[in-house]
Amino acid sequence: MHLIAKKSLWWWNMAKICVLQEGPGDQLEIRLSLEGFHELIVVESARQIMDLPARSVDLIISRVYLERGNVFAVLNDLKRSEQYRNVPFVCFSGLHTRVSRQLDPVLADASMRLGADGYIVLDNYCTGDRCDCVALRTAIERFIKPSVCQGYAH
Repeated sequence: MHLIAKKSLWWWNMAKICVLQEGPGDQLEIRLSLEGFHELIVVESARQIMDLPARSVDLIISRVYLERGNVFAVLNDLKRSEQYRNVPFVCFSGLHTRVSRQLDPVLADASMRLGADGYIVLDNYCTGDRCDCVALRTAIERFIKPSVCQGYAH
């Protein structure tokens, strides 16, 4: 587990966002869009999320396709815990093929039924080597509770 935070003029209003990332290169687009604007806590497993101090996270983001776990089990465990019951949880699907993209509506529906607050399709913001980090960050920030980032502007 490691912390990523760049200096920002708005440091007092930064949200603490936990990113479940199984490998060092995973979710680069998510990290690039949020670094410097929010404090990122990067973890490699659901167990590491549960081991964080109480009330240390304002939002949790996880890829829906995990190599070493099941995002639905993670979501279920977090939403059943006292510590994370009210913390917004956002699933996202990474860049993928046309065939796997067809599963997005099914996965989004399942995620929402199990308690996720949102589902982001990365392909809507990034294609090839290009990524609209501002639009992606804005989409993610919709799920941060307003009281966390009161007065936040960037």
